[in-house]
Amino acid sequence: MVLRVIVLLFSLSFAFASPARAELAVRFFDVGFGDAILIVFPNGHTMFIDAGNPTYGPKLRDYLFKHNLRMIDTAIITHPHANHFGGFIELAMVFPIHRLYVNGDESPEEPYADFQFILNARNIEVTVLKHGDVIEGLSKEVTMKVLSPAQLSGNPNDDALVLKLDYNDVSFLFTSDISPTMQRNLISNYGDDLKADLVQIPHHGGPIDPVFAGFFPDSMFVISTGTNGYDLPRADELEWLPGRVMRTDQGGSLTFSSDGQSISVIQEP
Repeated sequence: MVLRVIVLLFSLSFAFASPARAELAVRFFDVGFGDAILIVFPNGHTMFIDAGNPTYGPKLRDYLFKHNLRMIDTAIITHPHANHFGGFIELAMVFPIHRLYVNGDESPEEPYADFQFILNARNIEVTVLKHGDVIEGLSKEVTMKVLSPAQLSGNPNDDALVLKLDYNDVSFLFTSDISPTMQRNLISNYGDDLKADLVQIPHHGGPIDPVFAGFFPDSMFVISTGTNGYDLPRADELEWLPGRVMRTDQGGSLTFSSDGQSISVIQEP
């Protein structure tokens, strides 16, 4: 695993340069205690992993317009909690969504019925993902694998989709809301194949399993979080993380750009 971190203070347009630059951009939006991750692949293909709660839909919409992104090629709902799918209600009404992936959980929070109505009206294709699946058609030299779940357990957080993206020598691990038990299970199931250059801390800051935290000695960590009633993330657990930790509640939205050899952190003006 190769990791060289460069901090850039350029305009965000750098992150979404032309495909000729062969760069991948991964943006963690500041959506409070929720997840909304936009990936723009080197070939221009766009993917959203979750979209925050419904109140953040207009923010995501405006960002796409600002950066001349007019289609969502792939959308993924890691699990049907409102702070993960809600923003898609606005996005689906405004932008074409070519394909939508879900984890198959049929006990969603509200207002999923509103979202389902839009999906039906716009004939958006929905496919269930599970452990071992590979998301096809993204970009040359990019692979995205589904690490979990193998089957639904009834625990909505642990049933969330866990995804790993590899782009040449650089990798990103997206962990959604999985619990410490599932964090350890991933290590048991995948060993060193789980390691990544950028690791999303699960469930907006924890709880974090100490073994999971120490498993990534050479990684950067990102936490998508905001005000919450769970006292997350906990200061004592953050001390277990050996690498640089970046938080949306402190630094705002975070964008990471990669040429497949290194990761650049783009700090917004």
